[in-house]
Amino acid sequence: MDRPETEKERQTALPVNNEKKETVTDNTAAILADANSELMAGTLEALRYLRQTIKDSSAPHTVRERCADSLLDRAGIVRQKATEKGGDTGKSLDNMDLRELEAFIKQTQKTITTDSKQKKKQKRINRTDTPKK
Repeated sequence: MDRPETEKERQTALPVNNEKKETVTDNTAAILADANSELMAGTLEALRYLRQTIKDSSAPHTVRERCADSLLDRAGIVRQKATEKGGDTGKSLDNMDLRELEAFIKQTQKTITTDSKQKKKQKRINRTDTPKK
């Protein structure tokens, strides 16, 4: 087969011409714009729902609190962790040295043991307080 000599012959010899390629690119851009528009609309609806639920005094307190946490989280405002009876040094685990990690583990084990003993004691109290039929 002969090679195309002119520019017009070359364009017609290509399997996809420039017009079709531009149309595909335009369609892709339009699809992406529509998808982005839908995503933004959904995001706004979700934020409105969270705000409405927070304001709804008939909604359970726990639901309202979760909605508030979610809204603040999406806004980039992260809740500070509560300190544990003076055991929290304020450092994250990845910033602690070996001595601090060992102290943290020891304190956590002590807390778990204490909590476990208190729960067992409460179960015994509950069993003895329950009247027999």
